Amino acid sequence: MATASGTSILARARVLASQTRTDANSSPVIDAMGGLRVALNNSVRQVFRNHANDQKFVRDIFSTNAVTMVSGVGACPDEVMREFLHLGEFADDDNSLITYYNYLSDYQSGQNFSQLGYVVLVGDDFNYTPPNGTATSYSGTLNAYTPCFPTFPADLADPITFPSTTIIDDTVVSLAAAIVGQLEYTELGIGGSNAK
Repeated sequence: MATASGTSILARARVLASQTRTDANSSPVIDAMGGLRVALNNSVRQVFRNHANDQKFVRDIFSTNAVTMVSGVGACPDEVMREFLHLGEFADDDNSLITYYNYLSDYQSGQNFSQLGYVVLVGDDFNYTPPNGTATSYSGTLNAYTPCFPTFPADLADPITFPSTTIIDDTVVSLAAAIVGQLEYTELGIGGSNAK
């Protein structure tokens, strides 16, 4: 694990942007600290998604979250990369063999093996049925070992924990590219004619 503050990542990205183009301070992204915060968040998310899509690096961004389940339902932590839950591993208090379903219809199909536990994401909640159990019979902890984003502190000066310095460096490069206009952030993610 490695840590870096948001302010140090922003400072490194500004220096890199200035070395690759004209004055990075004239970038519209740097006009306001709020804009930089959004650019930093988007750069981190882009880097983590790129790592999640690369089999060589996907395990670098896995974390374990203990989810408290009550009657088979527990809240999915915010940092979990939901689009990559199918890559995850799940364990209950009995270390049962558990499979993840992408679709609620599969979870509710009744075509399940009694030896397996089944988990599905419904809205913001995990639903879990243990082996030989019912959809409401499990109360306990469900450990979700899945790709996760880092947790951002409220203050950019506070440290952010990353899985490695490589991911910090990738974030700096991505943010520098956004500052000089090589990446364009849209409401749905990264786009624009210059996006790589």
